[in-house]
Amino acid sequence: MLCGKVEPIVNGLAKDYEGKIECKVVKYDEGDSPDRIKRYGLTQHGMVITDQNDKVVWSESGHKQTRNGVIVAINQAIGG
Repeated sequence: MLCGKVEPIVNGLAKDYEGKIECKVVKYDEGDSPDRIKRYGLTQHGMVITDQNDKVVWSESGHKQTRNGVIVAINQAIGG
């Protein structure tokens, strides 16, 4: 997951899905993040779920993500 200010959601989900997914908070203005944002098709920072090959399976720009919405996306991505 690539995200900006949705860190509380990611931190909570990292605990809930420990051993099933890898959660990572990446600051939108550090390192290669601007290039990753473009590669993932985001118009700005947001949240991305990728598969093991870094292919986007779900993404949402901005800060409108909800915990429940992300849980649905994760479960669809991992077949849960």
